[in-house]
Amino acid sequence: MRLLIALTIFSSLLLLEYAHGAESQIQPSVKSAAQSIAAKEADEESKFRRENDQKQLKIQERIADLTGQLVWIGGAQVAVAAIGLLAIGVAYKSITVADRGLRSVERAWVGVGLSDKEYRPKPEPHIIGVVLSNGGKTPARIKEVRAQITIANAHKEFEHSPIPKGLLPTITTIFAGESPTHIISTRQMDRNHIADVIEGKLMMIVHGYVMYDDIFDVRHITRFYQLYSPGTHIFIFPRDADPRHNEAT
Repeated sequence: MRLLIALTIFSSLLLLEYAHGAESQIQPSVKSAAQSIAAKEADEESKFRRENDQKQLKIQERIADLTGQLVWIGGAQVAVAAIGLLAIGVAYKSITVADRGLRSVERAWVGVGLSDKEYRPKPEPHIIGVVLSNGGKTPARIKEVRAQITIANAHKEFEHSPIPKGLLPTITTIFAGESPTHIISTRQMDRNHIADVIEGKLMMIVHGYVMYDDIFDVRHITRFYQLYSPGTHIFIFPRDADPRHNEAT
């Protein structure tokens, strides 16, 4: 019995010693394995971080590229808008010029001339014919005709009043190609003055204006200033007179 107990104790001691040795051998192995796993995890984490950093860097680079492209696109859009505005301005100017050109071609042009028949000045009241000619392509609505005769020793100087605006009644309409005659009735004139006109000592001047609207509702005026020529017995346009007296708008 005692031998059995001794054998049991001895066996237990051997088992304890073996277990202690195994534990001493297992602990380093476990530690080594844990360290290896930790290192591997660190490597993987580091690798993940590196890959993540690379991805972030690539994303930032892409964002920078897109931003640059957007800047270029924005600049291009601004340039296109500027070119578009310039084109609109050029087109508007072309249309305006074309419209003005069309109006100049299609509008009425009223000219004024005195009768080409021989004229003999006389002191008694008489009539002088003033011919209004529409050399344009469309009708002219005549608003006013003014004419008067002046006898003087020099060309008449006067300031022209501005063209009145607003609605005015139409006294007559002259169609394209027509040349009606407006009649001037003279007043009684001094006989000695008429004698001086015939001799060329004094000037007989017929002057005035015709005001009219064209079909575009634009108002125009044609001024006239003509001098009696004793040599030809007709009225002429004096070259030494103020050219504004014979302007046409």
